[in-house]
This record gives sequence, C-alpha cells and structure tokens, in this order.
Amino acid sequence: AERKNLADADYINAMAAGEKALAELKYDLARAQFTRAYELRTERKEPGERLQEVTAWQTIERGDAFRREGNVTQARLEYQKVADICPRLRGVAAQRTLELAQAQTQTFKLEDLEAQVDRQVKAGQSGEANRLVKEALLKNPQHAGLKSMREALERLDACEKIFGGGMSVVRKGSSSAQSV
Repeated sequence: AERKNLADADYINAMAAGEKALAELKYDLARAQFTRAYELRTERKEPGERLQEVTAWQTIERGDAFRREGNVTQARLEYQKVADICPRLRGVAAQRTLELAQAQTQTFKLEDLEAQVDRQVKAGQSGEANRLVKEALLKNPQHAGLKSMREALERLDACEKIFGGGMSVVRKGSSSAQSV
C-alpha cells in the first residue's frame, strides 16, 4: 500500500512538473516529466495526451520560426501537422494558418513599391520614399530587398543633408546617372 502511495505521489509530482514546464515553454523538460508520469502509470491517458500536446506546441513553434524566416510553405506544412498530432490544438494551428494567409494577402509587390519610391525620389521627396519603405518593412521586416532599399534611401538622405539637392544616382542595371 505504501509503495502504491509513493508511486501515486511520484506520478502526481511528475504531472505537476510537466504542466509547469509546459506553461514555461520548456518543452524538453515537459516531455521528460510527462514521459516519467506515463512510465509510472501506463494505464492513465493524461500523460500521453500531454506528450502529444508538447509535440504539437513544438510543431507550432517550428511553423512560427519558418514564418519569421519568410518560408510560408514550410510554415503552413508545420501548422497542418498539428491537427494530426493533437486535435485539441487544431484551433491554434488554424489561427496561425489564417494569420499566415492574411499576411500573404497584405504582402505588397516589390516592383510596385520600387516604382513609387522611384517617383518620390525623382520628385525630390526622398523622405516620403523612405517613409514608404519603412511602412512596408513593418509588414515584412525580414525582406532583404526592402532592407537594401531602406539603406540606400538613408544614404541618399544623408548625402542630401550634406550636399543639398541635385544628387546624381546611378540606378541598378543602368549605365547612366540620373539626377534626383
């Protein structure tokens, strides 16, 4: 009887430690604790369900990482796996997928932005061009083309402050200078 009570206490402690680790997003520790609880009480379904939940949260985090990197396809694939792993988290994965789709529809075409920026610069409004690029970067902060455009506009602004207007810039892919 005492041995059963100790095993019950160990099970309860392992489950509690697993829940705490999961709440703190310490997935490896949560997995270890839930595995321990499962080994102590193989007839109980809760440890197995919690292990599935840990796996699902790790999958969501991988999807989020791919999303931050701009790898939309891989992010979507990770989110789709979640429903099979842990049906309870299907809603979380569906929300992430919806956010991903909304972000894609808000994604601008770089060519359109380049044309707008070009018009602003030619009109002597590099500050407005810089604002457009910064606004686009808020929507897509990892976009290398936008970062490059922002850096070029910041250099142009600095040159204009030093030398005044009338700066000449050689456009990429062009052999002639254009006055701005």
